Amino acid sequence: MSTTTPTRPDAGSSRLQAQDPTTTDPAPEPASRRSPWFVLRRTLGEFREDRGSDLAGALTLWTLLAVVPGLALLLGLVGLTGQTGNAVTLVDDVLSRLLSGATVELVTGRLTELGRLSFLGSVVLVGVAALLLAWAANGYVRAFARVTNTVHEVPEGRPSWRLRPAQVVLTVAVVALAALALTLMVVTGPVAQALGDALGLSADVVGVWSVAQWPLLALVVVALVTLLLHATPNVKFGRIKLLTPGSFVAILVWVAASVGLAFFVATYGTYDRTVGAMAGVVVVLLWLWVTNAALVLGAELDAELERGRQLQHGLAAEERLQQPLRDDRVSLKRDHRRERDLTTQRDIRVAAAGHGNPADRPFGRASRGTE
Repeated sequence: MSTTTPTRPDAGSSRLQAQDPTTTDPAPEPASRRSPWFVLRRTLGEFREDRGSDLAGALTLWTLLAVVPGLALLLGLVGLTGQTGNAVTLVDDVLSRLLSGATVELVTGRLTELGRLSFLGSVVLVGVAALLLAWAANGYVRAFARVTNTVHEVPEGRPSWRLRPAQVVLTVAVVALAALALTLMVVTGPVAQALGDALGLSADVVGVWSVAQWPLLALVVVALVTLLLHATPNVKFGRIKLLTPGSFVAILVWVAASVGLAFFVATYGTYDRTVGAMAGVVVVLLWLWVTNAALVLGAELDAELERGRQLQHGLAAEERLQQPLRDDRVSLKRDHRRERDLTTQRDIRVAAAGHGNPADRPFGRASRGTE
């Protein structure tokens, strides 16, 4: 019986084999070089998978529902001061730079009719408009919370007694910032000069305002976008930055859409002759939809960047982001109730298996075939 002595590999040949590029696997591409394009592709993919266009459409509806009572509230407040005529003139001057002539006449005509209300009528208008504005603005915040929860792949687990008051406070902040941003955008050029003359301000003060309003507008818009993206979802964020990549992209797309709208109105100012007086309304709706789509896209970008960071730290975030929740009590109760219902349904199916004629059962083959 012979034994075989194992041979040791030659050290020199092992080193040569290790140095031979044909015998080693190619090194993987560093994550730092492939991450930006991968994150961009995944952001667009998640936007499509989450039906970002539909989400933006729902947000646009709530935005429109808030804009109409907001304008009525503004006019009612002006009516209480007896300056309705000046307010209508101001609205006409602002809208004439954004919408077609027929649309401006339609809007200012309705505003003039509202301005003829009595003092008591103005009080009623202010009360009703304030209630409708609060309802619509809160509906927008709640809808945006559902959108961001979808984007971050988390359930809504906060109980109503905690969620609703927080959303009310957030609604007040959003309305205040949006009103401030709208004021900063509108009060410019001739409008600022007219207001300065009405308030008795000097030309130097108006000049300082015309310069300072744009940095203030940028700061307000950044604060508004950051507040929506980080205060609405059921996610505990770490250190919140004032300007995240998602916020920057959302603001950039919004600015591009605004510039495009202004260019369209300035270049094709007679488009209402073909489409009609509602053409301006359609353009504004399109602008609102692009604005909300930009917000959804910004949320998707922040979520995918977070996914990339988690993957590079070894977390299993391929299917779902590993983010701490603000609260999960409601979602746990919902999951428990769903499991209980599934168990009941499964018991019904098992108990019915093999008993009776399938044609006599509800939703049986025969009943479906005769429909």
